Amino acid sequence: MNQHIIVTGASRGIGKAIAEYFVRKGEHVIGIARTEDALNQLALVLGERFTPYPGDLGTSSQASKVMSAILKENQVKGLILNSGLSIPGNYLDSKPTEWKRQIDTNYLAPAAMLQKMIAYLRKKKDGKIIAISSLAAVLPFPENAAYAASKAAFYHLIKTAAIESNDHGIAFGAVLPGLTDTKMTENMASILPKASPKSVSRAVWKCWQRPDLFSVVNRSNQLAEFLYRMNPPVFSRLVKMSKNVLPRFKEALD
Repeated sequence: MNQHIIVTGASRGIGKAIAEYFVRKGEHVIGIARTEDALNQLALVLGERFTPYPGDLGTSSQASKVMSAILKENQVKGLILNSGLSIPGNYLDSKPTEWKRQIDTNYLAPAAMLQKMIAYLRKKKDGKIIAISSLAAVLPFPENAAYAASKAAFYHLIKTAAIESNDHGIAFGAVLPGLTDTKMTENMASILPKASPKSVSRAVWKCWQRPDLFSVVNRSNQLAEFLYRMNPPVFSRLVKMSKNVLPRFKEALD
């Protein structure tokens, strides 16, 4: 029986790129997303190595049910936790309902899936789990506080889980993209260049081959992370400058 890799948020953006890249590398992928039509279209392109699995991962209870069903029906060797939600805006103007949606999607739901997967792989004493985190999990960026907090929470969760399960044959990794050119970020501006989903998928494949819990995508993001560690005040000034300059630059282009 084929050993599968589960990819969440597989119908578009980074998740779709990951599914495509891993299938091309010869892996069997189970792709989860709410949009059944998009998953089926992807299955037509990728063929028998891709199994679409429509499911809502918006809450921990929903995510837990989906995960239990997949693990019951399939042989699985790995999990790539990619699905996420960002509702950008100034923190003072944001609403508790928006905080909750992002925490549910970016922390509680993947936490439930992570717990199920660790228990499953511990019995096999083999397997890999990769989290698609975010540069915002380790760097403070304005206009995205709840998203950053939820991503930071899950990033620290998976690092802790890795320590707790390092004697059970499970390898853990985390890929931290910066702003990526997807539908979710089409109205977001950044001082750093946007990465392509394909470039992120290559970084995920590299992390799959050699799991690393701190895989920052692209040199510009690596430099930003280094600057923040070395000199947080300078980093903060640059971010504030970009916040003022970028809207005027965009307006000039339009």
